[in-house]
Amino acid sequence: MTIVAQSFLSSSEMIVSFLILFIVIMIGVIFDIVGVAVTTCNPAPFHSMAAKKNKYAKYALKLIKKAPLVATVSQDVVGDISGIVSGALIASIAFSLVITKAFSSSFVLNVVLSAFVAGLTVGAKAICKDIAIKNSKNITLFVAKFVYYINYYTKFQWLRGQK
Repeated sequence: MTIVAQSFLSSSEMIVSFLILFIVIMIGVIFDIVGVAVTTCNPAPFHSMAAKKNKYAKYALKLIKKAPLVATVSQDVVGDISGIVSGALIASIAFSLVITKAFSSSFVLNVVLSAFVAGLTVGAKAICKDIAIKNSKNITLFVAKFVYYINYYTKFQWLRGQK
């Protein structure tokens, strides 16, 4: 394999690795948005929608009733898992960069890349919390539609036990 092909292969692998890292971070941010939106959502509009036989409003009200559970699962469980996975990914990326001799100091590279990932994660979550609070009704309705369609097509009953 030529030097050009090897450098292209390693750079394309790095691009894919950083893309996967970005996707994992965004999954954590999106679930954080869901948890905040459902927790801060006012149920009054959904009661009105349910009275008009809106099929999604029933699911939105179930989500709001179970807001602590939704917040725990979406923010704590998924958020922690995405944080752990993003940490493992950035360590793997740093290791790959040191192995390919792109950087000589693995300690400095690990610290810089970890700080970058932490800053990106915390910054994105901070910005999106405000968006989630301001748009909690729309986000909750979107999640309710998603849960409705999962229930409809898979017959897997999420949020069962509540009317």
